[in-house]
Amino acid sequence: MSLLTIKPETQQKLAVFVPIIALGVSLFVVWPAWGRYSDLNQSIDRNRRELADLKATPPPPKLLAGKPTETDTVSEPSEFLGMLKRLATASGCELTTADVTPREAAKGESGPVRAVPSKLEIVGEYRQIRSFLWQLEHAGRLLAVADIALSPAVPQAATPGSGAGPSSGGVRASITVERYLSSKRSDKS
Repeated sequence: MSLLTIKPETQQKLAVFVPIIALGVSLFVVWPAWGRYSDLNQSIDRNRRELADLKATPPPPKLLAGKPTETDTVSEPSEFLGMLKRLATASGCELTTADVTPREAAKGESGPVRAVPSKLEIVGEYRQIRSFLWQLEHAGRLLAVADIALSPAVPQAATPGSGAGPSSGGVRASITVERYLSSKRSDKS
């Protein structure tokens, strides 16, 4: 019964302050949340448009479509060695060792394409070796660097105590490159 018997003075205060409190809640709580809600709706619409664009985009070409494999021919190893020498010369490096027909050349692999590892060593400055790797990447055929080891190059004229040595700035890179050959073997020369 005490709830029903509120003094008129308290009723007037409640009649004024309750709407003001409701207005404050709506201004400081609901209004900012409504702004974030509209931002989220715009973000969702933008993401849906981007998703529709991505779904409409054709799939990327297959890995082998951009860089063709070479056919496994008798002359392929010598052609590959010639390409390596041209790339090394163009980058300013010296190709010191190249084994382009290793004995473990992917025996027993089946399928349309097989990986053939080749081991090579090049000598040059670091930037020249980096240039060689860049040119190898853009060589126009499918190649993969499977392993690389860098070490200081000791000049051939260096003798112990002569002061020449690893501080000369040369780098020796031992690189394993996998080249990919299609298994259709044709013996054209």
